[in-house]
Amino acid sequence: MKNLDEIKIEDFIIIETHFGVSEHFIKADTRNKCSEDLVVMIREMSEILFPDDVFNIYLLPPEPGSYKDIVKFVKKNKIGVSVGTVMTIGGLVLGYLNYRDVHETHIHDSRLWVIDDTVKCLELQKQLEDLNNNYEVENIPQEKILEVCGNIILKKRKNNFYNTLNRDGMIKNNETILKNAQSEQVFSKMIERNDFVKYIEPILDAKYFRENIEGVVELISPVVRQKKEGKGIPWRGTYYGDNIFYNEISVLRDGDDIEFYMQDSDFKDQISNKERAFAVKDNMRIVFDISGELKGNVFQNRGIYIKEVKSYNKDQIVHKIKPAKKQETACDNQQALF
Repeated sequence: MKNLDEIKIEDFIIIETHFGVSEHFIKADTRNKCSEDLVVMIREMSEILFPDDVFNIYLLPPEPGSYKDIVKFVKKNKIGVSVGTVMTIGGLVLGYLNYRDVHETHIHDSRLWVIDDTVKCLELQKQLEDLNNNYEVENIPQEKILEVCGNIILKKRKNNFYNTLNRDGMIKNNETILKNAQSEQVFSKMIERNDFVKYIEPILDAKYFRENIEGVVELISPVVRQKKEGKGIPWRGTYYGDNIFYNEISVLRDGDDIEFYMQDSDFKDQISNKERAFAVKDNMRIVFDISGELKGNVFQNRGIYIKEVKSYNKDQIVHKIKPAKKQETACDNQQALF
């Protein structure tokens, strides 16, 4: 494995984040969370623009009041990476991170959110054009720029970045700098503390629907008779299966207690004909659809609809044993303070 001294000079760019702190230290949570958000943004941007390539990210040791991230991008075919490729990603990441929308008005008029994304796309395109004056940056198709502008993960991580800075009263300002492999400055932007909230973007509510998911449900309370009018009575159970996410936001997790609606007509006929009796810890392997809404960073109004019961009581569910809570003593409480 190569060390940093062996990395060719054209293989990387440098992104620096300088926190405006009065002393030469910073809260660990602030530094770690902002670094994580920046790294995720770089990875997400890379996957959108160059999905067939592999990129590595290296972090340099911190300096007083700042830290550096050295980002080295390596392609799968190992032919080598032009500086234009890495500059494209770095320039768009910092262009996205430092984009400010019409914050004063979008809060009161959601119709402006679409306009904001359009303006953002134009600004990112201009960012590439400016970089192209000195570097042969990649020619990014318009549909890729549009995908970047509306990407929920990028928006969420950008918002997290500024929310973290805003919560830390030690941070007076924040500066992000893009440098080439010769440590020459390519781009920089400083944002004052009072403006952090102005860089937090609204996230459009989004409808979610996914169908034909397979899993197992352990029944808690089946419904043997439905109301004749109005919305049906939901069944209750515990879900066991793959975790389901939408843009990093949890939709359904293994072990979740859920409410759901039975839509398998054959299974409902078995209940009506008294061919199916229920007992404690009954489970069924099912195929189901799930719907809901993404409101900001929260998944709401989850609806689960069982389309088919594939088998009944043929799966063995292993229940996780929760560790017993240790009874605290006066000695334990004293040790927890140090």
